[in-house]
Amino acid sequence: MDLGKIIDKHYGWLNPVLIFFTTVTSALFSYEPSLEYQNSHPIKIKIYNAYHDINIYVFIVFALLLLIVTAVNYRNRKTISKLSRSLKNSEKINEKISENIKELFSGHLYKLANQRLSFSPTERITLYLHNGNNSFVPFARYSSNPNFSKPGRTLYPANAGCICRGWEDKWHFRTFENDAEMTILSCDEYGMDRDVVDTLKMRSLLFAVARIDNNDREPIGVLVVESMDNSKYTERQIRNILYEHKEYLWEMISVLIGFIPTPHDASTIEED
Repeated sequence: MDLGKIIDKHYGWLNPVLIFFTTVTSALFSYEPSLEYQNSHPIKIKIYNAYHDINIYVFIVFALLLLIVTAVNYRNRKTISKLSRSLKNSEKINEKISENIKELFSGHLYKLANQRLSFSPTERITLYLHNGNNSFVPFARYSSNPNFSKPGRTLYPANAGCICRGWEDKWHFRTFENDAEMTILSCDEYGMDRDVVDTLKMRSLLFAVARIDNNDREPIGVLVVESMDNSKYTERQIRNILYEHKEYLWEMISVLIGFIPTPHDASTIEED
């Protein structure tokens, strides 16, 4: 049985079906039934929770099938025009997969923020990945405040700020008494430019930074929790929670690393 011929024959319907199920399974990571619905449909909620535990594996299966189908379809193209169209289609699919993976990680941060960290609108959690060129890429982020959850800078320098300190020391926790102290110490102790500090939308007074290492104990990124309330967490409390989850995040990254986009350094870094 020729797999290439089968995929070529059924690619027209197989491709959109796989994209659909990849998108749906990704979206389920951030979906949370309302309390009213949970109370009204306890049996359905049990089924949903049972499925939710294996949803990541279902997502990975569909994502890998989509990759295989796309690769085989690309190989089957014979002419230059067909190769060109197939390449554009593959790029769109890879972009869609990358978007779905971002949703997957953002969904995990959503659950962590609401189930373990008791977020209010004054908190934010961000997963930064190191791009190997002395910069961090904000890959996934969550805050219930839309002004804090939307993307800010494309790249963050790896030699300044609390992110840098957590990257170097594996763990960093810092609180500031007020906005004036945060502004001064961010420049004096953390090496940030005053112009950057003055334009920050979120004036955080508490930072907790946990470094994420791979299985070879090589650093690959950091998980950062910020709060505008300097008494929101104790260091021991927030450290225990983040250390529990950074291992799980690495497992997710190790499985999906091939689909995670990592932009190169730009000549200038956009301001938040």
